[in-house]
Amino acid sequence: SQRACARWVCIASAVMSTPVRALASLRSLPSTATARTAGRCPGSLFTRDPGESLVPACAELGTGVVAYSPLGRGFLTGVYISTDGLAPDDFRQAIPRFRGESATHNAGLLKPIQQIADNHGATTGQVALAWLIHQSRAHGTTAVPIPGTKRAARVEENAGAVRIQLTAEDLAALDPIAGQVSGAARPDLPPDLQRMMTGAEQ
Repeated sequence: SQRACARWVCIASAVMSTPVRALASLRSLPSTATARTAGRCPGSLFTRDPGESLVPACAELGTGVVAYSPLGRGFLTGVYISTDGLAPDDFRQAIPRFRGESATHNAGLLKPIQQIADNHGATTGQVALAWLIHQSRAHGTTAVPIPGTKRAARVEENAGAVRIQLTAEDLAALDPIAGQVSGAARPDLPPDLQRMMTGAEQ
């Protein structure tokens, strides 16, 4: 007989049609094998895919979602909107959406977020997190955003997002933003590595 050892399983960065297949395969394991399952992927106002396919899949299978980079690597806070001020070895120096014309364009996308934040007495980062939480609830599942921070004050600020109740008007203003973002979310990679990454996601 087989003995299952895994109690918690997470599908990381599943993309496109993969989430349904991967999470369904977990559900087919013996009942002793998995106590919890979750899908993990990038998700924010700036980055929808693979979240757009993963969130409905998780809802269908009764699992949660762990959303990393929910603040767009800090861009959605309004603090880091270009490579200016970043340390020379900061990996965001290599991310196209933080550079040049793309950064200028993307900074303009923060205007409606800032307006909504002002209306709610919140920060743009809190609005971004509140939107993510709303999206998961709308699909009938739970998203746990995991923004990175080094300061306790930022943890408290991020936690305050759960108190924000976005209106239908707010959501209508926020939903189109991802489709307007300029520049890739990942650092520029050598051609060979790009082909490897693309092949892994197909």
